[in-house]
Amino acid sequence: MSDPFLALFVPATRPDRFSKAASSGADAIVIDLEDAVAAHDRAAARRALRAVLPTQKFPGEVIIRMNGPRTADHDDDVRLLEDLPSSIGVMLAKTEQSEDVSRLADLLPGRATVGLIETATGIANARLLAPLCTRLAFGSIDYANSIGAAHSARALLAARSEVVFASALSRGAGPLDGVTASIGDESVIEADASAARELGFRGKLLIHPKQVVPALRGMAPPSADLEHARAVLTPSHGGAHGIDGKMVDAPVVEAARRIAEDYDRIHRRIDAIARRSASPS
Repeated sequence: MSDPFLALFVPATRPDRFSKAASSGADAIVIDLEDAVAAHDRAAARRALRAVLPTQKFPGEVIIRMNGPRTADHDDDVRLLEDLPSSIGVMLAKTEQSEDVSRLADLLPGRATVGLIETATGIANARLLAPLCTRLAFGSIDYANSIGAAHSARALLAARSEVVFASALSRGAGPLDGVTASIGDESVIEADASAARELGFRGKLLIHPKQVVPALRGMAPPSADLEHARAVLTPSHGGAHGIDGKMVDAPVVEAARRIAEDYDRIHRRIDAIARRSASPS
């Protein structure tokens, strides 16, 4: 399994926060031109991005969340991206129709595209959308609001599973789960990330740098799985052997190896973030 992909939102109106967000340990910053920016501020935000982004280098990916295809700001967002380096990716808010993603690919060729699924129509079309996007992401809060459901694990299970299934069917990059509203309670963030990992998500959308480390902990294999994996990988005599009364053969050994490697790799990443945070600026 690849490392968890964490994408951290930052308002487009706050370029002073871009570097801090990019150095948080997240894999990408998502510069938000949609929900985080009032409609009357978007033109000024686009002017600022035209001036700032071509002059700055960031350690991870840069993605711009643009407004949806049937909004007044969409075409202006497209024109902004046409003026920016092609290395900057796009996240399409309210992704619903395959023709909208195809049109975006024609207008902005060669860019990584995250399809943000936030509505019932988006869920219904997820299997058509996934092959056209670099990856899918689940906008869980907006989706829950759009169907009048609670923002709870039980209420959103079917939609989350469909996003994961559509992504797996397309053989694209693993999907990203939605944001956790809690910032200060690391146990909530970790639990949400762990639940997302169990469902098959390969990353998560974040709203604050403090969420990076607990999200990584949640995306790592749990300690019980690691303990079992290490037992499986302990040298034994012969080919297949048994642990706790269960046969351990080559596929089980390979799965155990992946668990141990994923755990070690993610925790090395957590340690690196801790060292950077502790070092004097």
